[in-house]
Amino acid sequence: MAWLRRALAGAAIAILVFAAVVAGLVAFGGGSPPPRMAAISDPFADIDYGDLPARQALEAADGTDLAYRRYPAAGGTGAPAGAVLALHGSSTDGQSLHVLARDLAAAGQAVYVPDIRGHGDSGPRGDVPRTGILEEDIAAFLALIRDRHPDLPVTLLGFSSGGGLALRYAGRPDLPSPDRLLLLAPMLGIGAPTYTEHNPHAGDARWSNPYVPRIIGLSILNGLGIHAFDDLPVIGFAVDPANDRATSSYSHRLLQSMNPQDYRALLRDTAAPVTVLAGTNDQVFAADQFAPTVHAVRPEADVRLVDGVDHVGMTLDPAALAAVRAMLAAELR
Repeated sequence: MAWLRRALAGAAIAILVFAAVVAGLVAFGGGSPPPRMAAISDPFADIDYGDLPARQALEAADGTDLAYRRYPAAGGTGAPAGAVLALHGSSTDGQSLHVLARDLAAAGQAVYVPDIRGHGDSGPRGDVPRTGILEEDIAAFLALIRDRHPDLPVTLLGFSSGGGLALRYAGRPDLPSPDRLLLLAPMLGIGAPTYTEHNPHAGDARWSNPYVPRIIGLSILNGLGIHAFDDLPVIGFAVDPANDRATSSYSHRLLQSMNPQDYRALLRDTAAPVTVLAGTNDQVFAADQFAPTVHAVRPEADVRLVDGVDHVGMTLDPAALAAVRAMLAAELR
């Protein structure tokens, strides 16, 4: 039976080596955020927040207070034309969508802008209790909006990583669907053609630094049913260190909760009409890839590019704001 003992010893050594490698990836596979990316931070420097609505709170199912701001539709426009739940991008909070929300409210939309859980004033920053809870939070906000505006069409709008989260939600058939899905320069996932290094507008600056070795290690552990270390940071963002509202890194479970894992399946399973808008000069995603990527799954989706607008400009630039207003004013098909 010597051969059996040798085989068992070899298997034990292989398991120990495998465990040591995975442990090393998790323990030492971290990193640090990239340097501040001016193209993302600078456009917000001159914004007037003097008319920023007060924060309100919605109690989530687990008792967490989820912060949000409400922008009532302007009184001069008559009855509201619709309602919008707007989701901000990575690392920031709802305040970053102030210009967009204010503009849409002036055009007759009742707008609600939450701090996504793990950002701003919605729970501990940079982490969530478990993967999938963000979709449940969105469902709670949509229920609030439909209760307050039962006769209005409701649009789920998401910008950048908020667009990825909006797609994650809309692609779940078990959750109530919005009437329209409007994605602004959305994160479709690392496997999407829009997520590429071959972007002529990207330059040398990077918005995020994923800690790939740690992500690999944690993904292996997750595959074995081990989630004890999912609170570890796995990505850092090029935020302005002086911005005390920013979330500089995400835990593994927050990153998994924000980003689509299979954009094709999510687009296919989305019941709501899909509209995608992006700027031709986007530095984060390859704008010219949005149409072929989305149309390969949803040929009827409305995908348009706004000339001369960059990534953050999709929430600030007058041309982008006009494009968003036009999309919301269009009849639902």
